[in-house]
Amino acid sequence: MAVVPLHQLPLVAMEHVLSIMDPDELEPSPSRLLYFFFRINLSLTSAKSKRAVKNFLRINSKFEITLYISRTPHISISGDIKNWYFSKIDKPKKQKVTKSIKFFGIKDRTIRAFIKAYDYIKEVFGCQFDFVRFDISALPKNNKKIINWIQSQQESINSMVVRFCLPARDDDLKYLMANIKVTGDFIMSDNRHKQDFQAELPEGPRRLQIENAEFIKYDQFMKLDYKQINLSRVLFTSEEIHGFLKSWMACESHLNLKAIQIAVRKPDMMNNLKELAHEEVVIDGDLLQEFARYTFFFKKTNGFNIIRCDGKVATVHVQQTAVVSRLCFVAH
Repeated sequence: MAVVPLHQLPLVAMEHVLSIMDPDELEPSPSRLLYFFFRINLSLTSAKSKRAVKNFLRINSKFEITLYISRTPHISISGDIKNWYFSKIDKPKKQKVTKSIKFFGIKDRTIRAFIKAYDYIKEVFGCQFDFVRFDISALPKNNKKIINWIQSQQESINSMVVRFCLPARDDDLKYLMANIKVTGDFIMSDNRHKQDFQAELPEGPRRLQIENAEFIKYDQFMKLDYKQINLSRVLFTSEEIHGFLKSWMACESHLNLKAIQIAVRKPDMMNNLKELAHEEVVIDGDLLQEFARYTFFFKKTNGFNIIRCDGKVATVHVQQTAVVSRLCFVAH
């Protein structure tokens, strides 16, 4: 029997072959990797093949795309329990396949090639990126170009992590926060800034996490409207922490707040909190599970309840050492 090249099959027949060559039925292995890689490789052979792969993937699979902007930009493609790994667009890398998120690497590491690769993935997979990890000091000359391109692709993204923002990149960070809309998590890590640095934090995310929040002033903090906040190295006084809790109890600020953790470089945070009307409680059982859900802590401990003027209850716990105080707050 003569061998018929796959890309010469009728469109319906080609889609049938794609359906029976399903890597999701296989255990993680090089074979599973190659079956999925086959689909991408096939899409590159002809316009008809590309159309077949697009139709198959859009009907049979749901994918999420993650962009990694770093010295070696790359793209991750993941689905419901399914992840595939590619080293280059033209050659699969021989590496053990695991259940962690895998990367679609860019053969040419320039931003132009990165954008071209994303355009192709977006066309074939029919989905937008859900998460962006941006090392803002990695490609400083391209930062505004990258930010403008991200903004041009879609109205908003679910989550963003901005890393390695050094003082020289403060203006780029301000530009990013002013132009990229994030609806889920906005996280800053490994960040250091000029002494006089100030910036408007993005509006819209549900969760704000900043590893070095020294630049956030108390007045700015009191205007934040996030469901979850995690700030380290803030410069608030114990009086200001007391003022925040008192304001929450009076329904004057942070009305949508579900949980907050604030680390202050002072050991005396608890002094003024004792003046608040409160009820001492043991944090265990279901209440401990609430704190654990936000990864604040995982062991039974003591805390106190405060009540908002509308009847909403929050439990507060303060961890103190010789050099830092950490306030953990969960509304329930």
